[in-house]
Amino acid sequence: MFLTLTSAQIKNIKEAALHKAYFQFLGVQLGLAADTAEAVEVYSAMYRNFASEPQPAPHIMCYIQRSAAANGKPIALVNDRAYQLFEDELFMSHAHMVIFQQVLDSIDDHMLIHAGVVAREGRGVIISGPSTYGKSTLMLELVSRGYSFLSDEFCPIKLDTFTVSAFPRSIGLRKSNPFLNRVDKHNCLLLKNIGRGEKYLVNCDDLFPDSRGSCCKAQYLILLRNGKSSNSLRNSTTIDLALYHDNQAVVDEIRSHHGIDHVGTYIESDYVVYRFSITLHDGLTKTFRDICARYSNQIFYQERVTQEEADFTTVPHLQPIARSSASLELLKNLRNRSSRSKLLDAFNRKSSRLLLTIGDFLNGVECYEMTTGPLLKMADMIEELYQKG
Repeated sequence: MFLTLTSAQIKNIKEAALHKAYFQFLGVQLGLAADTAEAVEVYSAMYRNFASEPQPAPHIMCYIQRSAAANGKPIALVNDRAYQLFEDELFMSHAHMVIFQQVLDSIDDHMLIHAGVVAREGRGVIISGPSTYGKSTLMLELVSRGYSFLSDEFCPIKLDTFTVSAFPRSIGLRKSNPFLNRVDKHNCLLLKNIGRGEKYLVNCDDLFPDSRGSCCKAQYLILLRNGKSSNSLRNSTTIDLALYHDNQAVVDEIRSHHGIDHVGTYIESDYVVYRFSITLHDGLTKTFRDICARYSNQIFYQERVTQEEADFTTVPHLQPIARSSASLELLKNLRNRSSRSKLLDAFNRKSSRLLLTIGDFLNGVECYEMTTGPLLKMADMIEELYQKG
């Protein structure tokens, strides 16, 4: 939620921010200052590999005030624009969402796909799937077998060369993750994430020394699927729309369009989440985005979700898919395609042009769907791909 502050209030926030750190993300410089050491420590743990020297004029300058501010609540001041933050245990996760969205929107020479990347001998495999489908664990299993680690969350594709750049931020591991046993979790930060539960922040180098890669050419794209997915679910998408406050008018306007159904409402911490099922035809996803753009100051976040639990007990299957289908999937998964994105500006705000560029990137990339199953068997199937290639 945006706030209107006086120049005196802005000055006070900046003067109270004594703890500072600087980072560099694909050419975008971020300066972070806060009135508490904790805020900077969490960010520094998450982005240890992106730390940089102090910049006199970073592209993005953010100040965080956790103590009582102008309205009695925590504030993030990003390039002099003020955002109200949650007061509870989700404070840091909320601050991170606000700040990092600015970073994503500032990157215009890379497409950032929601996916992880590992590589061997310069040949990369991109693994994409919902957050509960074991993507991070599968990637770490491959790293344990000698693959280099490039990224767990973002796959940055450089527009002029179509090479995949590294994005080695810390990995968030749930308490049940088997690789967490390789480190002393008491020395890892435990962060409560909005909508994703608690995760320990672990650097891949601490799990597997000297495992970090730099860049690669993509050879394989693997989209993780649940083997029990129904055709009806594949013909629709589910989106969670989180608002700072209940607003029935937004819900009514969205569900007034045939093919968009309101399927649930959930109260979370300081916000409310509306879940919508959207049929994948007739431009309904664009209609949904256009409505959300009009209510941007009231929207906390929107996220594509899966309503299925991954099945890790059955035998996994790997099958080729058409590049056209894979291109559409990657377009939906782009993380720097918001209404304020410089990447979208570079493409004259036309998703059709982005889709063509994704298609060009996938030329020469083998595209597959993999249904989930036992971790070792999934990793074995990827190993077989490399051996055949």
